[in-house]
Amino acid sequence: MKKFVYLLLAICIVVSVSACGGSSKKQEQNSVPEDTEDTTSESTERQEQSDVQDNMTSEPTERKERNGFQETTNFECSLGGFRFSVPSYYGTPDIESEDERLYRAEATDDALAMLSFVYNDVSSWDAAYFENNKKQLIQEIADGIENGDLLFAENLEIPGVLGVKGKFTGVVDGNNMEALCCLLYNSDTGAEMTVISAQTDGAKYSYFDDFEKIIFSCTLE
Repeated sequence: MKKFVYLLLAICIVVSVSACGGSSKKQEQNSVPEDTEDTTSESTERQEQSDVQDNMTSEPTERKERNGFQETTNFECSLGGFRFSVPSYYGTPDIESEDERLYRAEATDDALAMLSFVYNDVSSWDAAYFENNKKQLIQEIADGIENGDLLFAENLEIPGVLGVKGKFTGVVDGNNMEALCCLLYNSDTGAEMTVISAQTDGAKYSYFDDFEKIIFSCTLE
């Protein structure tokens, strides 16, 4: 179980680095890109990664939805000026800090289902920057996962915030994983919240229906 916690910490780091990278890109968006070198080796590397992914990826396992989102039993998760209603089965967080919460619903040697909240102060952004780059920001999170493949990214409409939702697949310690990822941005405070629900093929349930309800329970403090 510990190895999954370490890997999920790595996901949180990827999220934070992506946000920091976005801040740097905003400052450098008028700079001229350098010429790309050694495109042949880069293409070969991408092909090798694709071959590995083809070998490891299988058809998604059909699972029952957990369907545990109940307002009467949910608990509140507040972070970075955002507030969410979270199903009680997530319990006590494995990681709790000023800018992170990480919960798990399942965690064994071959099965993982987790929910993470990562807050980033991105006061250098503005609404236009987020709107123009939000899908690329999710792409960068997917790229930070082994064999990460972004399947889609679409707009989210939540009162008071700008948002985008995406789904990606990847590999976690040899286990196929699928994840839903949402980026929420409060342009008034410069706060960005990344919320991820991830589950490996061995998970007993699917948590994606509940994840949608968690996201749309979002309010600003």
